[in-house]
Amino acid sequence: MNEKQAEERPGMEDELGALLATLTPRQMQFVIARLVAASDAEAARLVGLHPHTVYCWRNRADVRRAVRLALREALAGAQDDLLEVAERTLEVLREELGCPASRGPPGLARHGR
Repeated sequence: MNEKQAEERPGMEDELGALLATLTPRQMQFVIARLVAASDAEAARLVGLHPHTVYCWRNRADVRRAVRLALREALAGAQDDLLEVAERTLEVLREELGCPASRGPPGLARHGR
């Protein structure tokens, strides 16, 4: 995670929490379902709602904002996990290849990496 993401993330979490607190239980279910559904209509069906119901919510803008923030939070978590795995993978490769931690595998410096 870069510095900008680290600074934005607590604010995103706070805003998401505040938004979720204003939603009905069914709307929160929709937000969660929307993380895996390809569309609003699919998410609505997953939680037992008719798609038209979602489009008629008075606070639809808040629900959509909650979906966007939840998606960003999920993506940020996945990025953190991938970076951790990549760092560990590099450590293991360096150990197996006998490379010092400050250098990469042999030959990388010659190729401008």
